Amino acid sequence: MVQQCGENTDLMLELLGTMVYIPTDSWEDVIKKTNFIEFIHNNLVNGFAEDDIVLESVMLIATICRTEKIAELIANSHLIKMLQDLLGAKQEDDEMVQQILNTFLKFLFFQPTRDLVLHQT
Repeated sequence: MVQQCGENTDLMLELLGTMVYIPTDSWEDVIKKTNFIEFIHNNLVNGFAEDDIVLESVMLIATICRTEKIAELIANSHLIKMLQDLLGAKQEDDEMVQQILNTFLKFLFFQPTRDLVLHQT
C-alpha cells in the first residue's frame, strides 16, 4: 500500500512510520514479493523525498534487517552506500545521524552487511 501512495506524502509518511514498528521476520516475504528495496532506495535519493520520509525510510531499513537473508538482499543493493552518502549530507541533522548510525549498528549483526560496512564505507 505504501508503494501506491504516489504524491500523497502525508499518507506515505504515516504508513512508513507504522511499518517501522512492525518487528516481524516476514519482511523477507514482503521484500521478495514487492519491489520494496527499490522503493526504499528511491526514498533515500538526496533531494527526492521530504526529510521526514527519508528519516522513516532509514528507520525502516533498520527494522527490516532482521535475518541473514534480508541482510544479503540489502548488501546486494546500493542501500549501504546511499546511507553513507546520506550521513555526510545530513550531518547537521542530529536525529537523522542517530538513526543512520542505529541502522549501521543493525548491519553489524549480519555477515553480508557487516562486511560492506567495515570494508567499503
